[in-house]
Amino acid sequence: MAKYNVKHLDILERLKRWIYTIIPKETFNSPALKLFRSWLFQGTLYMERGELLFRASVEIVAFLLVAVAFRLFSGKIHILLPFLVSHTLLWLVTSHFWALEISRKHRLVANTPNRIVNYLEALERRVLRSRHIEGCVLFGSLARERFGTYSDLDIILVPAAGGSAFIAYSISLRERVLAFFQCIPIELYTYRQGFFRDIDEGESPLVLKDVGGRLTGGMPRFYFLRDYPFMEQSFFNPEGKDD
Repeated sequence: MAKYNVKHLDILERLKRWIYTIIPKETFNSPALKLFRSWLFQGTLYMERGELLFRASVEIVAFLLVAVAFRLFSGKIHILLPFLVSHTLLWLVTSHFWALEISRKHRLVANTPNRIVNYLEALERRVLRSRHIEGCVLFGSLARERFGTYSDLDIILVPAAGGSAFIAYSISLRERVLAFFQCIPIELYTYRQGFFRDIDEGESPLVLKDVGGRLTGGMPRFYFLRDYPFMEQSFFNPEGKDD
């Protein structure tokens, strides 16, 4: 996986190492705690500040809508229950739910080649149509030619320079919702240009969109979707798993 220029990621890694000194790694990464952390943070820890603020606004709007519904139907003012309902609904629909590991290297959904290929082709069509997204690139197991039954898709969207950040973040949210209803395990974030420090050795990113070649100019190796040599059945390794 590429290493990102998101300032607080280094802090998170140091915090994780510190937690491991208090809580055994096996306990911290148990299915129950993974599930709770996924519900609590909903992928926000790896968001840039702009996307994090957008996500917070979505949370507030969802809470207010649920709170109003409770008020209309029950006649009472609730605080905790609307939060729990709205937060859980957002977790299910917008927060990489199918990418959640329920046990070591196994997720809640099993991939099939046709479903993944169809999703990638549809994603490419959507980002190519959008003038608010100037780049879309996939890293991880797919770029390492190790994508398999329980792998996920690590997707980065790059907002267009001078475009609307709000619309770019809305597109990211839409993609998470679509992936949920299509049972596609994705981890998707929106990072600005220059988001990666370097690319892991042996990794050839899959590029779905790159306006002006600004993304691929910093990549030693990459594929466009139309040229990806493993896009037939052979690209899919049933035993392949993320590292």
